[in-house]
Amino acid sequence: MKYLAKKYLRVMFLVLSTFSLVPGADALDQIRGRLLYETHCGECHSESVHGRRVRMAKDYEDVRQWVKRWNIQLGAYWQSEEIEDVTAYLNTVYYQYPPTGIRF
Repeated sequence: MKYLAKKYLRVMFLVLSTFSLVPGADALDQIRGRLLYETHCGECHSESVHGRRVRMAKDYEDVRQWVKRWNIQLGAYWQSEEIEDVTAYLNTVYYQYPPTGIRF
């Protein structure tokens, strides 16, 4: 029972903290992007990957392309909307590049 309560509190914290990620952005999309990333990518990636001095992603489109590459590499089979959600989440948290057109 104690385990479930801790898990519930953690999920609620993640949900509530995500609402403040991007003003005006769809909060549910931000939540989904964060959860997808943490579930499929977070085990191997950490802040150190995104905080490197020499970044592989030079703009928003590069972030999107990296998400697409790893989607294929991992066999995650994300749809376009999920790729956009993860891209927006990563950009908001780590990169802060001006977003380019959303692609569905």
